[in-house]
Amino acid sequence: MKQAKFYVYRNLHRDCFSVKLRGKVIDWPEHFIMNNAEFKVSNAGQNRARKQKQRNVHAYVAADNYLKLDYSQAQAILEKNLFTQVYYNPFKTDTFVNCETGKPIHNVEYLLGYQNKIYVK
Repeated sequence: MKQAKFYVYRNLHRDCFSVKLRGKVIDWPEHFIMNNAEFKVSNAGQNRARKQKQRNVHAYVAADNYLKLDYSQAQAILEKNLFTQVYYNPFKTDTFVNCETGKPIHNVEYLLGYQNKIYVK
């Protein structure tokens, strides 16, 4: 049996992350970690955002596992300096990109959600 994937996206109305499992939102975490994550961007949604000059939900992360963390757990992980911040802006980039290098990011071993930002290892 195929393992269900967790999907995380920025909830534009709540200004937080939303986590979906089997098509249903199950959580709105402030801090979380995931593994075997893949970044996805819908071209149609991206084009619509650019044409209308208005953000919409069309990009997300799919991962095998999801674990909600408290602030101190997330901060301790981030302080080890093993993670790099990534971002996605539909008006400036076509994919998620590494903030330090500007290179596209498609798959990562680990992903950390911390204070409305995404960090990867």
